[in-house]
Amino acid sequence: MDAVVTSRREQAKEDRRRRLMDAAHDLLREVGGETVTVQAIAERAGVSAATAYNLFGTKTAILAGVYDQDLERFEARVAQADCGGGVERIFRAMEIAADLYRRDPGFYRTMMTDGLAGRDGAFAAAIRQPRVRFWRRMVEAAVAEGGLRPETDVEALGAMLVHVVGGGLADWAGGAISVDRLEAESLFGFAALLAGFASDDARASLRVRLEAANRAVSAARS
Repeated sequence: MDAVVTSRREQAKEDRRRRLMDAAHDLLREVGGETVTVQAIAERAGVSAATAYNLFGTKTAILAGVYDQDLERFEARVAQADCGGGVERIFRAMEIAADLYRRDPGFYRTMMTDGLAGRDGAFAAAIRQPRVRFWRRMVEAAVAEGGLRPETDVEALGAMLVHVVGGGLADWAGGAISVDRLEAESLFGFAALLAGFASDDARASLRVRLEAANRAVSAARS
């Protein structure tokens, strides 16, 4: 009986955590991370502010949970994507990311301005570092599968992919470019970077990718 009661309590606690993160996600989209308060998140979730603090401790922890959940869902979509080898999965990951930006621009603009480029360095690092590790794992997988040469510097190339995406995200979040242009230019940057490390087997397909991305960039700019 005690085990059943404990299980129900844990389930109820997890349900409240989920509701709080869902509420925070909606409010991030609507008002931004700096404006949203724990009280507002709790009210939207239908719980008390005390419950929110008991479950998370701080507003930063709630928002970090939201961004962690977003990354988990993104990684799951990439893992399930029907594509070729490791090199092609890198491009597919960027296409999936761009699709998410189209579907929920308010949330991802907030993630960029209040999180990745925000004033709280520790919070920004907590959001950025898992995403850096994701792109490095993508490069590592491409090396392991033979699409990139064995001597490829995984750390450096992964960081360069992050810089390509990050620069485009900053321009998009600031309203300077469309999400279509963000996607096209990021794919072009990926192809240009990866071509320098391509194995003999992957070189031809990367050349095709680069040419297609170049055309997409021209179309997005017109």
